Amino acid sequence: MYCFRFSPTHAGLAICLSLGLGIAAGRSLAAIDDAGEATAEATTVGFGDELPGGEWVDLLQPVDVDWDTVSGEWRRLGTDLATAPIPYSRVLLPAQLEAGYDLKVDFTRLHRDDRSATIVFPVGARTCLLHLGAWSIHGLERIDGMITGDRLNPATRRPGLLVNGQRYTVTISVRQDGDQVAIDVTLDDEPLVSWKGRPESLDVLNHWALPVPFRPALAAHETVVIYHSAKVRTVSGTASMIPCREPPAVDLAQDGWKDLLEDVDLERDTLRGRWRQLDDGLTVAPVAQDERFVRLMLPHEVHGNYDLVADFTRNLGVDSVTVTFPVISRLCTLHFSATSGQMGGLERIDGMSIVDFHNPTLRRPSGLVNGRRYRAMVQVRTQGDQATIQVWLDGKPFTSWSGLQGSLGEDPAWAFPKRNRVGLGANQSNVTFHQVRLRPITEDGRSAVSDVRQGE
Repeated sequence: MYCFRFSPTHAGLAICLSLGLGIAAGRSLAAIDDAGEATAEATTVGFGDELPGGEWVDLLQPVDVDWDTVSGEWRRLGTDLATAPIPYSRVLLPAQLEAGYDLKVDFTRLHRDDRSATIVFPVGARTCLLHLGAWSIHGLERIDGMITGDRLNPATRRPGLLVNGQRYTVTISVRQDGDQVAIDVTLDDEPLVSWKGRPESLDVLNHWALPVPFRPALAAHETVVIYHSAKVRTVSGTASMIPCREPPAVDLAQDGWKDLLEDVDLERDTLRGRWRQLDDGLTVAPVAQDERFVRLMLPHEVHGNYDLVADFTRNLGVDSVTVTFPVISRLCTLHFSATSGQMGGLERIDGMSIVDFHNPTLRRPSGLVNGRRYRAMVQVRTQGDQATIQVWLDGKPFTSWSGLQGSLGEDPAWAFPKRNRVGLGANQSNVTFHQVRLRPITEDGRSAVSDVRQGE
């Protein structure tokens, strides 16, 4: 039998595979342990290299769950990849597909009979997804705005059932001819769904969105899925493995970095809570029930494009550590460990807070380890009304967003009186901010002479 154990916040995933017990007719649990069965016939391609046309290329083994996870908790089981039953779990596959292609995935669902194993995939610059076993439906979404459960959706199959513990092979074929695209799906080599139309008819809901275009992803919703293999075969256009993963270069000893903590006046800059100046930085007072939405506004004006680095340690508590920063004329708040470690990301995005499942920047889970020092890096790039925000935590991607700066809004609980300042915050937690530094960036991406200046 399968047994899976989760902590209250899904902080640790343990899936026990007890071999030799039959699960379904013609299948056994031992089949799940064939680690190399599907990948043995697939080519391995190096990062940054083009994919050879007409050959199956392995995409599962190069996945780095620390780097490629968009949301959810993913773990390696030998050569397999498994997810905990967290809503809207997604992990990117390391290929960029601007082409016609076939994507073949082997998987086993272990938990619940009404939740989906899901594959998100690119169709040119658009994105589509396939649900398998979602409330007894298989199908594509969104087609002209219709989700899988919409009875008018032409790309669904009813009933769409999966047997827990049974291994399946799904193949998604994407072909594009001018302004028309065709998507064909087979399950265990049997036709499942087909759709033809304009790429503009395709999109995904925010809670399934991916932070980068042209990348496929494995996904699941509130269920345990083991993915045994994922491989791609290109048939037209261009496709390549992603470049080698590298965090942004940070050398705080270089010229151009401004220390935003050096001129803090606690009496002037504190908005809420009890802050203390220590040799190791700024610390909020010990946790208390009424110490929610603790905020301090740093005294330097910030404009344009920049990189922001904040080193912090949460000493006590289980809730949010926040950094609020300006984006053109708006403010955006970054959360780590909101709702007792369940959620992290940016708010507000088109009015969606950090607890809104439709927030495209949501990262679940987002726990912090008390007593551990972290480094967050925020990159803000703007051009006209467009803005891009990328967030890294300890050198690995945390969340990202691109769109109109008008989509950004403040949560009143985390509001600051001035929109051109960086703010620090905590929610029912004792946090030390060791350093906060900012480096202005020119439009061509180079470090600029600092225009960060003391505010009034």
